[in-house]
Amino acid sequence: MARYVKSTKGTGLTGGSSKALVRKRKVSLRQASVRSIGICGVGLIGGSIAERLKSKCSALKIVGHDRKPVLRTALSQKVIDSVATPIEMLGDCDLIVLSANPSTNQTILRALSRRKTESAPLIIDTGSTQSGIAELADSLKWNNQACFVAGHPMAGREIQGIESRLQNLFEEHPFFFDRSVALNSQQRTILDWFTGALGSFTMYVDNQAHDEVMTDISHIPQLLSTIMGGFVSHYDKQTIHLAGTGLQSMIRLGGSPYSNWRDVFEENSERLCERLDVLISDLSLARERIQAGESLQDSFKKAKRGYSCLW
Repeated sequence: MARYVKSTKGTGLTGGSSKALVRKRKVSLRQASVRSIGICGVGLIGGSIAERLKSKCSALKIVGHDRKPVLRTALSQKVIDSVATPIEMLGDCDLIVLSANPSTNQTILRALSRRKTESAPLIIDTGSTQSGIAELADSLKWNNQACFVAGHPMAGREIQGIESRLQNLFEEHPFFFDRSVALNSQQRTILDWFTGALGSFTMYVDNQAHDEVMTDISHIPQLLSTIMGGFVSHYDKQTIHLAGTGLQSMIRLGGSPYSNWRDVFEENSERLCERLDVLISDLSLARERIQAGESLQDSFKKAKRGYSCLW
């Protein structure tokens, strides 16, 4: 039986009058009827997915697509079983995961939509934004029975590449899917099996609301960490090394490569700039209060509330 968790009052992805979103259901590989999975982009995310699935489902065939050096590593370390192009995956795989950068994912999706085939695989992506690729999928003239649903695992690391993969990367983290897509029962079963095998859980959300919330809880934290890392970079290595865990926590995300975020910032630029204006206003107010010798007690109370919600 599927279990839908009732939302609590509040704002964001799980609050207000929104319908229950979280779906937790134990599904076997046999129930899902998945024999082969194609992974386009075998880096941190794709590699972690592949390694986790191979450890949980030995009968599953995992096919990879990436640059040749990455594929050689993936094959030699037995992260994937074989290689194929995305077009070949369309005819051979039951589930295709687009786990490259957003612009590459969109290019692959366009190519997949144009190819005629009798198969009907489920296609998902792992991008940090959903609305752009969801709009693209809706605009395409599909010449096959494939079904695309925008996805986003709320997990990652500041270091990238297949060598950075972790089997438990998705453990107890939500995997968001666009709830506007009309999935049939079998397709939902596949997603339940997939997220369950990863140790994650399925969460259906509105793609626009997803992107709005991710701006505040993912994209701006990344940008602030990057700016803060640059802010202290004029010190020599020995001096920065003396910092405590506070700075370490603050600039950890600053180790992320720009290539992983360029598309996200471009695609979500309007929302990002709007929320940055609010943040700049908050910083300016704090500066004014410090300069005037006024208390920041209210700011610390609000911060403590946000922090307490993490645990």
